Order: sequence, then structure tokens, then C-alpha cells
Amino acid sequence: AVLLEDFIGTESVGEILGRLRQYASHTYRVLDDRIATEPSHNFLADVATFGANSKFSGPLLDALVASESDDEWKEDILAAGSDWVGRILEVNLKIHQTEEDELIQDTDGGILKNWDVSNPTAFAHYQRSMELQQQGRIYEALAEVVRATELDPLDPANHFTLGSAKRGIGMIEGNEVLIKEALDACWTAVALDPNWILPWTEIGLLLLETGRAKEAVDHLRSVRPGCGPLDSRYYHTLGSALYEMEEFTEALTAFESSLELDPDDPQVAFAAAATALWNGDSIKYNQYRKMAHHFGVSERWDRLLEVMKEIKATFPTLDITKNPNDEIAALDAIIARKPNDPNPYFARARAYFIKEDNKRAISDLDKAISLDLGNAGGYLLRGIVYGYMNRYDRMVDDMSHAIRLSPDEPMAYYYRGMAYGELDALDYAMADMSQVIRLNPDHVDAYRVRADCHRYKGGYDLAIGDYDTALSLDSEHGPSYLGRGAAYRMKLEFDLAIADFDESVRLNPKNPLAYRFRGDAYQGNGDYEPAIADYNVALEIDPMDEVAYRGRGTTRLRRGEFELALGDFNAAIECKPDSASAHYARSLTHEVLGNNEEAAIDRRRALELGYDEPV
Repeated sequence: AVLLEDFIGTESVGEILGRLRQYASHTYRVLDDRIATEPSHNFLADVATFGANSKFSGPLLDALVASESDDEWKEDILAAGSDWVGRILEVNLKIHQTEEDELIQDTDGGILKNWDVSNPTAFAHYQRSMELQQQGRIYEALAEVVRATELDPLDPANHFTLGSAKRGIGMIEGNEVLIKEALDACWTAVALDPNWILPWTEIGLLLLETGRAKEAVDHLRSVRPGCGPLDSRYYHTLGSALYEMEEFTEALTAFESSLELDPDDPQVAFAAAATALWNGDSIKYNQYRKMAHHFGVSERWDRLLEVMKEIKATFPTLDITKNPNDEIAALDAIIARKPNDPNPYFARARAYFIKEDNKRAISDLDKAISLDLGNAGGYLLRGIVYGYMNRYDRMVDDMSHAIRLSPDEPMAYYYRGMAYGELDALDYAMADMSQVIRLNPDHVDAYRVRADCHRYKGGYDLAIGDYDTALSLDSEHGPSYLGRGAAYRMKLEFDLAIADFDESVRLNPKNPLAYRFRGDAYQGNGDYEPAIADYNVALEIDPMDEVAYRGRGTTRLRRGEFELALGDFNAAIECKPDSASAHYARSLTHEVLGNNEEAAIDRRRALELGYDEPV
């Protein structure tokens, strides 16, 4: 502390000590069970080291380097900064080990009420956000960190976590607004703590993921001299960006720097192997491939490295990451040489699938499966391709094969359930979704699909129960709000339905169904003006929505706007000439207008099309 006071000032040291108290308090909150079985100082050291890694390593190391004359020791500190900080903090904590143990015993390992946490409410929201992220409940995690940031806007950790959460959701949804907000949040974290490497790296990753590899490299290379220590994630991100730019020599150097700091990361080892391959370094390719395999990289990725090696041997100047057509050409040559190897067929099928050439993808998968009948992944992929081709019976067959080979694979049950739903085999679909839930109780979409099946079968209360569970797992799950609102509407609980449709519109303002369904609910409530407004929006988004025309026409008919209603029913029939409901609704409108002959023609046509005329 004295050293740091001379280097960065008393106020900064006070802030650091306050933050370390927060981490100590965090320890008592989340590690109660483990404290009883392992030495308590180890936890405090781990938590304090985490705090040092994220915020304090830079100034502490700068102070140590500035005060020491031994160049070799300086070099060690700079190369393995966080380890040194961990050792220093652990030594200090061990000095007070007896005092800590007594304190933990006095409080039964509980929360220390007298510890000075600068903003415990904000920290509680931050901690809850971390827990939710680990559970995969990303939308709820985002809401918690938003609240933490509102309560403690000067904490860079809150802004970094906010940016990271928005980046994850934005990339999943393709939401450019969220991605821009993620960048802004990370830049705020940088402004609050320019020496903290994590937000710098997160910005580089965002730039890379949005197709701006050159900007990512420039940004990562522009980190201020005092920022650090540069960690494995920083070098991994830099290497990935350089790889995208085809700067393979520099990319390999970055990946190797990442492995020096975190030598057990299979993803980085795989990236290093692939980069060494394109760089023409067979020795390092074999070295890093073995390392990736040793650290647990999946067999599928290991096979991909082999296929890449074959492609490189066939086309030494080719980069398959840029063009699926080039990849297909290279795989053609490999298959010509090795016609009985299933892996190139799987790889070429994937390339065809990316190109949306589903017929050729199926042909290659047929061949690959015939050469490797025990490959559950092959059946799974072929079933997915059949789904894109709307061949749901074949999709069911392939998913059943995948389940036979891998009975605990939830994806196979999920996709088979989806196929059963498309075939109107709702009981089978619900049974498969129940299997998904058994294997993965947090699978939000499985609850939602099972709820949809209940709703289609008229089991509205059962449907609402499943939608409730889905929303308890992910409070921002738009399809569940849409489905639950539809169930409430069928129960004539229009206010509850409208509330759910409001959420659906908020989460996806470009979904015409949300507006059309809300229009139906408003119409059921007798609120005709907002109903027409919602039908208008639905039709702006999808001008061929026959049901929206019918809904607006029915609303206008009830308002006495007969000519406008007639125009809507005409448009509905133009969109879907065999719509029995539209013909029947138009017959009623003709009757009101005194067009008896036209009314009779439409009624007759509606009955021919299967309309069940009410008594």
C-alpha cells in the first residue's frame, strides 16, 4: 500500500482497498459450503486475485517495476503479471489467516455485516447477473447488470459486464442497436479505467465479430502502454483478427503468446494448429494439433483439421475460410483421391448447406452415412437439412436414427419434436419436448414448443403453465409472450393477452404476428381503433397476410364501415383465393350492403371450401 501510494496516490489506494473488501464480502456470499471444507485463505486469495486481474494488476505492476532495479525480475513480472499479484496478495492474506478463520467461525461463514462495501445494492445486482449468465439466462442477466450500472455508474466493471452481455445478445439476434450499445458500454469502461485490459479486448472482439478485422487489429495494437497485463484472451482475439486478415505469421505469434499465458486452452491450440497449417509450418501444426487433442478439443474439430490439411496439400494457395465454392473444389479433389473416407463428404455437405444447395448436401450426407453408419451427427445434420426442405417425414426418420445411436442427445429429440409438430402429430411432438426437458431442464424453446402444442389442442391452461416456465427461464423470450398471449386470447382474457403482445412487440417490433394477434385481442375487447392500427402495422410488414386483412375487415364491419370492410375481404381473397373464412365474411358484408346475389355466391363458395356455417 505504501508503494502504491507513492506511485498512484492515497485516494487510488483507498479505492483499491475498498474494492478488495467487496470481493471479500462476495466470498462470504457465494462460497459458504466450500469454506467448511478447505482453508479459507485460499478463497480470499482467489477472490482478491480475481479483483487484481480485472482492475489492479496494471498499477501494482507498474509500481513494482518502477521500484526494482533487477531487469530479470522486471521481465518475469511483465510476462506473468497476474500470477505475481496472486502470490503477493496470498502472502498478505496468509499473514492474517488466523484472524480470518476466527472471523469466519464467528459469523458461521455468513455475510459480514460490518464490511464497508461502497454500493452493496449495486454489487448484489452485479453478482446476480454473474449467476444468471452462468445459468445461460442471458436476458435476465442483462436486466440485472443494467440495474447495477444505474446504481453505480462509476464502476468500470459494471459497464464492461453490460457491454459483454449486450454483445452476446446482439450477436445472437443480429441486433445492430444492441451491438452499438455494447461498444459504447465497453468504451465507457475504458474511460473509467484506461489500464484495464478486458474492455479493450471486448471492443476488439466486437469489431472482429462484426466483420471489421482490420479495425480490430488496429484497436488491439493501440492499447495504451500502461494497459495490462496483456492476457491470453487479448492475444487470442488479436490472433483471430490477424487470421481473418490472412496475416498468418503474426496470427500464429499471437496465438502462441496466448498459449504461454494459458497453456491449457484447446480452442487456442486448435487455432494455432490451423494457422500453422496455412503458414506452411508442419512441425508447429503437428505440435499444436496434438496439444488441442490432449486438452480435449472435440473429435469433430480434430477431423476438420485433417480435412484442412488435405485441402492445403491439394491447393497450397487456397484459404477455405473465404469462399465455400473454393472449399467445395478442394473437397472434390480429396474425394476423388479418397472416395471411401466419410469426413470429406461431411465437410462438403456442410459447404453445400451453407450455400443453400440442399439437394447436393443430402447427396453427400447419404454417402457419408453409408460409409459411417454409426455417426449420430451425420443423421442429425441430414435431418436438419430435410427440415429446411420441408420434408418432415424424412426429418423424423433421421432424428430417430440419431436418437438410437445417441439416446441422451437433446437436440435430436428437439428437432424430431419440431418435425412432428409440422406434421400435426402433436402428442408425439409433446413427448419429444418432454424428453428434451428431462435431459436439459433449462431448454426454454422446448417448454415453448410443448406449450404451443397444448394451445393447438385446446389445453390453454397447460399451455400457459409451460409458457410461464419458459419465461421464468428467460424473461425476454418473445415467442413465449406471443404464445401465452394467444392462449389468453382464446380464454377471452383479453387484457392479459394484450399485455403479453405488448412485450412481444417490444422485443421484436418487426414481427407482423404480434401486431395481428394484438389487433385480434383489441377487437375482442371492443377497442376497434387500436385494433385497426395494429392490423395496419401488420399489413405494412407483410402485405400478403390474408388473416390480417380479415381481422381488419371484421373490425370495420363491426364499426359499420361496410365499404372499407368489403375492400379488406376482397384483398384477403386475392391473397388466398381458397380462404373459406374470407368468402363467408365477404358474404355477410354483401348482405348488409344489399348485394344478395353476390352474398349467395360467396356463401356457397365458403361452404364448398369447408366453412362450418354457425347456426
